[in-house]
Amino acid sequence: MEWTLLSTILTSIQNIAAAQKEVERLEKEALETTTSTGPGKGDARRRDGRAKKVPAKDVGANGDLIAESELVQEKHAVADVADDMNKAAIEDKSDEAVEA
Repeated sequence: MEWTLLSTILTSIQNIAAAQKEVERLEKEALETTTSTGPGKGDARRRDGRAKKVPAKDVGANGDLIAESELVQEKHAVADVADDMNKAAIEDKSDEAVEA
């Protein structure tokens, strides 16, 4: 009876030690992922709490190319929107001039 109790206690202690190691590993992993995004990225959270996609260098054979192409696509999208807004403003001005 006493040996069974001691065995149970020993098993529990081993399980607790293994769980502590796992928690430390997960905390270290979480810390590495939060610090690997690099400085200057800004807040990657939206108002509703969802994360937004931030172009970052991916790990892998084509990671740098993928990150660069995403950045180029975003810059082109911003330029397209700015151009569309400029054209709309010019159209509004010309419409106001015709009405006057």
